[in-house]
Amino acid sequence: RPAGAPGAAEVAGGGRAYVPIEPIGAVELGSLALVRFGDFVQMDNNLEGWVRFLGRTLFADGEWVGVECTRPIGKNDGAVNGTRYFACAPQHGLFVRPRR
Repeated sequence: RPAGAPGAAEVAGGGRAYVPIEPIGAVELGSLALVRFGDFVQMDNNLEGWVRFLGRTLFADGEWVGVECTRPIGKNDGAVNGTRYFACAPQHGLFVRPRR
């Protein structure tokens, strides 16, 4: 989706939200204030996608961000261990954890 399209994050100066993540997939906690369900985000390691889930999960403690990636580089289809958190194509779903 191009910048400014419906669902793209609104940030100061316009454009898309940029969510820095570590290679292991942790989102910076301070950046979560800019991220809302449905936002299109760009991440450090050239991943792009839409925020499809924000909150707690059954697979691990803490807060998680579920992202539907634009390419098949994810680890799931929005379900983990039989629990569906969001729906997307196989290998397009990715969960990233906030840094503490």
